[in-house]
Amino acid sequence: MFDAYAEFLASERAAAPRIQRLSEVFRSLTQEHTLTVARDDGVYRHLVMAEPGTKSRSWEVVTWPWALCVRGDMVQDLVFNHLHDMLDFFIARDDLLEDFERWVEKAPQVWSRPFYDRCQFLRDVGERLQNKVDAGMLDETRANHLFNQAAFAGNRAEDAAEWLSRHTMLGQIPLARERLSDGLVMTCLAIRETIRVYQEME
Repeated sequence: MFDAYAEFLASERAAAPRIQRLSEVFRSLTQEHTLTVARDDGVYRHLVMAEPGTKSRSWEVVTWPWALCVRGDMVQDLVFNHLHDMLDFFIARDDLLEDFERWVEKAPQVWSRPFYDRCQFLRDVGERLQNKVDAGMLDETRANHLFNQAAFAGNRAEDAAEWLSRHTMLGQIPLARERLSDGLVMTCLAIRETIRVYQEME
């Protein structure tokens, strides 16, 4: 593997994944939050998470048959539809991103938006350059030079597109991919935390 690409992959692995970083931010903002159960009647629930004495950064989770609604300061207002008791649907597994993507599929009014991801762009460029090196079509010195150029140009989608237009040997590399927005991730974290605290109270 050529040096610049290997160094990039090593530094990327060392950085905390995005979901983990957002989880840490969420925890720091909500560590004083407590749950108030306004209604608890079978699948009819009204759960409020807030820091005592303030409505700032609060949210509510309301359930009824086949639906869960979340709304508030820290979340995107959404309605999810799937199971008779929606708390059963929001049971977390090991992979948070996989959980969140599965959950958001049940909110018909929203899905992930196209998003430029610099790290994904550089992974794609590095992979294409490495394939050229492996095929004997490019030497490692030239691959390092091109990768460093891409890293410099890749800070903005417009600059990355312009750089790619001058390096057509790499073929088409998509710059906008669908992913969960930070707001959707925070919403999923809020639902998950509300259910965790509620189930601990039972």
